[in-house]
Amino acid sequence: MSEQQTPSTGGGRRRAAEQSTRRRVDATLVAAVVLPLLVVLAGAAVRVGAPPPRATAPDAEPRREAVAVCPSTGVAPGADDPDEAVPGEGTVRVATTPEAAGEVTAYVGTEQLVAAEGTAAPVADGAVADTTTGDVTVLEATGEPAGGLVAARFDDEGGAGTTCAAPTTGAWFVGLGAGADRSSVVELTNPDSSTAVATLTLHDESGQVDAEGIRSVVLEAGTTRRLDLGQLTPSSDELALHVDVTRGRLGVGTLTTTEPLDGGEGTGYWAASAAAPTTGTTLLGLGGEDDAARTLVVANPDETTAQVRVELLGDAGLFTPTDLDELTVEPGAVATLDLTGVVQAARADGAQGAAGVRVTASVPVVAGLRSGSGADESAAVVAEPAPRDVADGTLSALLPPAGASRLVLTNAGGEAAPEVVVRDADGAELARVEAPLATEASTTIALADGAARVDVLGSADDDLRGAVLTGPGGTSVLALTAATPSDLVPTVRRAWP
Repeated sequence: MSEQQTPSTGGGRRRAAEQSTRRRVDATLVAAVVLPLLVVLAGAAVRVGAPPPRATAPDAEPRREAVAVCPSTGVAPGADDPDEAVPGEGTVRVATTPEAAGEVTAYVGTEQLVAAEGTAAPVADGAVADTTTGDVTVLEATGEPAGGLVAARFDDEGGAGTTCAAPTTGAWFVGLGAGADRSSVVELTNPDSSTAVATLTLHDESGQVDAEGIRSVVLEAGTTRRLDLGQLTPSSDELALHVDVTRGRLGVGTLTTTEPLDGGEGTGYWAASAAAPTTGTTLLGLGGEDDAARTLVVANPDETTAQVRVELLGDAGLFTPTDLDELTVEPGAVATLDLTGVVQAARADGAQGAAGVRVTASVPVVAGLRSGSGADESAAVVAEPAPRDVADGTLSALLPPAGASRLVLTNAGGEAAPEVVVRDADGAELARVEAPLATEASTTIALADGAARVDVLGSADDDLRGAVLTGPGGTSVLALTAATPSDLVPTVRRAWP
């Protein structure tokens, strides 16, 4: 008998099912993994050798927030604990552009800063709002007032004043002191809710000063620190200070107090600050009488020797005084140049005048100019250009509640014809004049009695610089604030076009 084969009982169906499952898994794998990988590789192949995407300029958008820090009225040098010393009385003045309306919140002192409990001050129609306090004050504007926020600090007599500035990540000061007749106190304020850290570096006439106590300064949120240079590093030399904020941002100010050794009357004034060393510096605001002492102070943080040339800003333009040699400043050191005679001679010549000084150096330096002595001593401001991408050509300053003031303007660009508008504390217009200026020309304008603010209305293409001298003989010099109605916002683009 032939053997009969036993029929299958399902093994073939299982093998068929397994083969079908494998085919489905293979197809799924291809669809889910292989095909997308091929697409990516093909895209990469297409981009090999392709030019990089073009850089996109940031967009200008309306400014919606601005902060300004007004220093205290200051404390006298020699206090046992400068941080705990109580400043004298004073006034903080604040305003915005006449076209804007809203509120500016004032945080007075560290307690209000830490608690975030400020006082709202309405600002509109060009009016000036006052806060009576001698303590550090942080101003915060949101909405319309942010683009034209301008503020100033004055002592109770209106003699010592300074422009309130936005918190910064770095600042330079020159012409400071740490001796018996002139001493400076540095004031640092952290307006933010996080810790800030700063490194301070001092230079004197011999080079960098070794002062361990200021190498690293830590400020907790909403706090203020004061550093008395006379206590930290006593010196009779001219000093320069660099504040480098390595974390966060700070409001930075330096109050210099004079105490003449002959027993005469002294004064206190806020030293001018510069953002960074530069090869070209414009100094405006030569206070005092025409024959007042003038001392140019230059710090050279570079590693090579600096050759410094000085020109005066005259009514008709720049000119170089005769018989004035260049100043040589060694690396890391501070040097001075007496400008008393050349300024006096230029002002005696009615055809020239001297509204300020232009300093040109072979390497980036920091320059300042001190005028007068004793009770009449003051410092010119560093008149820096307005940021053209966000500024609209308007420069503003607030004036002390009482006393005479005058505006100094210089034109660092092509011909310009700005309007100068003077208003009282209620925003009412007291005067409006045109101030045509040729290239590199300067002018001085006496401001009307009762003036509380002055606005210089130029165009965005102008390069106008200005300062205001206040008090008898110009004992305070205030920088003008550029209106910045816009902020530059980075443009976000896709990584793959």
